[in-house]
Amino acid sequence: MCENPQLNVLEEAHRIAASSSKRLKRSTSQGVRKVTTSTKKMTSSTKHGAKRLSEHSRRFIRSGIVRVQQGRKRSGGDPSGKRNGGGDTSGKRSGGGDLTTKHCKTKVVGGGAAVNSHLSYMVTDRHKVLQQILDHEYRYIMSLKDMMKVYAAPLQHSQANKALIEPAKAQDIFFRIPEITVHHEFFYEQLRRRSMTWSKHQSLGDILLQLFHKPGLFSAYASYMDNFNHALEIVLDARAARPAFSKFLDKLRSRSNQLSLEDLIYLPVDHIPVYLELLQELIKQTTQDDPDYTYLYLAKDEISKLIEKLNERKLQAEKSFSVKLLEKQISGLPSSLIAPQRYIISRERVRELDILTERSDDRHLVILSDMVLCLKPLSRTVSNNVISANVSAEYQYLWDALITDVELDVDTDNAKPIAEDSVEDQDGYQALKEDLMILEQIDVLRKQLKSSYTCVRFDKLADVQDRLRKEIAERQSSEESRRGKTLKVTRPVNSPCTSTQFHQFLFSTVTKRSQWCDEFLSRQRLMRKYLGTAPFFVSFYFIFTLLYAV
Repeated sequence: MCENPQLNVLEEAHRIAASSSKRLKRSTSQGVRKVTTSTKKMTSSTKHGAKRLSEHSRRFIRSGIVRVQQGRKRSGGDPSGKRNGGGDTSGKRSGGGDLTTKHCKTKVVGGGAAVNSHLSYMVTDRHKVLQQILDHEYRYIMSLKDMMKVYAAPLQHSQANKALIEPAKAQDIFFRIPEITVHHEFFYEQLRRRSMTWSKHQSLGDILLQLFHKPGLFSAYASYMDNFNHALEIVLDARAARPAFSKFLDKLRSRSNQLSLEDLIYLPVDHIPVYLELLQELIKQTTQDDPDYTYLYLAKDEISKLIEKLNERKLQAEKSFSVKLLEKQISGLPSSLIAPQRYIISRERVRELDILTERSDDRHLVILSDMVLCLKPLSRTVSNNVISANVSAEYQYLWDALITDVELDVDTDNAKPIAEDSVEDQDGYQALKEDLMILEQIDVLRKQLKSSYTCVRFDKLADVQDRLRKEIAERQSSEESRRGKTLKVTRPVNSPCTSTQFHQFLFSTVTKRSQWCDEFLSRQRLMRKYLGTAPFFVSFYFIFTLLYAV
């Protein structure tokens, strides 16, 4: 059979085609795998590039914001964002150069360091002290406003509450509080503005110096110090005399959840010294090359002077107020003790000796700046039953005299007591000593006896001797204890029989007697020197003031 050549050609072609198709599929599969791998690599590269591009964009934006803020500061805060050189926010500089990526990176580092430096300084110790001053000032101002809003307004402007306290006394309670509040509000506002624009070289000493150098501030606080005890006395007396007033104040306090009125009255007294402590802390946190250092030291000196002056006014007010309180504690005063420049120097509890009756009574000796006062302490039953007009009385008035007219018999010989014993006491003491001498002689003769006598109790003789020695020693100790503790005082009296009268006082210790005498003699010399060397009109005015007071 002959083979068909055309069929052979077709089969060969089919075979070649099949082989080519296999190779093509194999190549296609390998190509797909390569393409897939390349695609994955491209995707990973694209993601990484996108991440780097995103980070680069964020840096670029931050740099632009920092540069715009710096440009606004240099241009005086122009909200349009334009700089002094005429550039805009499109990236152009004042010199015409482009804001390239290189410039952007440099500015990000520099700008970030500047921002971090600024933020770190915001929490420095100087700024912390400023915040303490602001907090202290804010609380003080709010307390003063609460004092006027919660207490002053109802008491001064309500017709229904005028029955609780007189309008004039209500005005005295809150005297100079509004003026003090105005001064501190102005001071607080200045400090607050400095805190909002805080920088590394921000000054605070100039504000402090301006506040504490104001004559108006000293005048307001000095007047308040003078009136402080009077205001507190009004509140305390009104509470004691009028229970309705006390209930009204307690109701206002509970409703507003604030301090009591008495506590608020104390606030201005203790407020200024706190600034000295805060200012000293601020000086510690300020370097000497800082321009604010000099201002802070000047402000410290002004605060110290202000505190010293206010303390003097406070001390003088307390002295005058102490005389007023003493007057309330005395019953039977012939005239008021309150007088200009009069204050208490010394108060001492003593016993007055009466030689005739051989008794001693409690006394209260008071040295005032211009007079001596002798009082008798009252028991609680006496003060409640007899002194009905003044239930707080603790003393009964006995006598007073000008300090220049009183004489002290200060005996320097301590071996000789000022107070003489009675005749009976002297005879009894002498008899004890004589009996002891006789018993000692009997004891000597007993030892000379030749025989022993059991019926005689010689041991009892020794007991009697010991008892006599002990009693004599107690008499001597009592006598020694009086030496150096007694004081004889002579004062003028208006009597047809005599012009003077003397008193004998026994102090508890020698030291207290010595201190009382020193204070009295020192004040007496000062008064006599003043009255002797002062001009006539000054002496006349002083004597007239004393006569008016006494």
